[in-house]
Amino acid sequence: MRATWATGVDSQGVVEYGTTPTALNFFAPEATKVKTHTIDLTLLSPNTTYYFDIRVGDTKYDNGGVPWTFTTKGAEASVATPTTAPTQPFDSAQGKPTPIQRLKISDGTNCTETDCAKIKTLLGKGCSTQDYFLCLKKLTPTP
Repeated sequence: MRATWATGVDSQGVVEYGTTPTALNFFAPEATKVKTHTIDLTLLSPNTTYYFDIRVGDTKYDNGGVPWTFTTKGAEASVATPTTAPTQPFDSAQGKPTPIQRLKISDGTNCTETDCAKIKTLLGKGCSTQDYFLCLKKLTPTP
């Protein structure tokens, strides 16, 4: 599995990942500072959902407070089926780019479903737990 992203300035990041959103126990660090980042994630099991964030220095980048996810395919397949990972925009208020400007998980499909029940049936098949929770959140009125 390969994660790629771009930053506006040279930086050195690390992808923190694991099988639960609260235990990102695996680390894939970059060796040097670059603007175009590519990290291969290893030690992956088949048919498993992984959660991850990116850390640059002391700053953690995730999907609005929730780790991004991807799900690996079965043992017979050599690639993963990742979920959509949104981008974080240029921070014009601070006059500098946020460290993560684009994030791409290779070999991905996008969850285009809007019905929460259908998203739940597509978990690991193009839709992620994040898609499901975001869908449920839209249905829950805020006080």
